[in-house]
Amino acid sequence: MKIKITITLIALLFSLSVLSAQTYMPSELRQMVSSDNYPEQGSVSTKTQAISFTACVSKVKGVVSSVSGQYPTKIIVNTGIMYMAKVWTNDAALTLSCSDPDRKLIITTAKYT
Repeated sequence: MKIKITITLIALLFSLSVLSAQTYMPSELRQMVSSDNYPEQGSVSTKTQAISFTACVSKVKGVVSSVSGQYPTKIIVNTGIMYMAKVWTNDAALTLSCSDPDRKLIITTAKYT
């Protein structure tokens, strides 16, 4: 189940490039993120999944680890009740959030404008 969800999240990361108006090469994104000059983001879509906090953090870390060789990533929050990471893909920024009180994984996708 864990592998299936991780594969689904990775597929989401790569399938988004078909739908966006603005795209960037991974090297451009790395340069932009490292200089705090982030791509402009437009409309967002959000999906949630019920999951334990521990499993959620493990899943998000796995996704971040699997794409960090190609795409820039950043851990935004890392506390005992909230974990949040951001991944910049070719055509969208994804924010992956784990909430212990809500017991949810929240995936927010913001396409570039």
